[in-house]
Amino acid sequence: MRELSRVGIHSRTLMEWVLRIMANLLRPDELGPAEAAYKAASKIVRLFPNA
Repeated sequence: MRELSRVGIHSRTLMEWVLRIMANLLRPDELGPAEAAYKAASKIVRLFPNA
C-alpha cells in the first residue's frame, strides 16, 4: 500500500479516479476508468474475500 501511494500520488489521473471511488462519485450511466477499476476490484474481492 505504501508503494502504491508513493507512485500514485504523482499521477493526477490516478488520484482523480481514486477520489471518485472514495467519495462515492461513480456514475452508473457512464463507464469511465474509475467505474471500470471499481468494477474490477469488486469482482476480485468477490472471488478472493479473505486475501
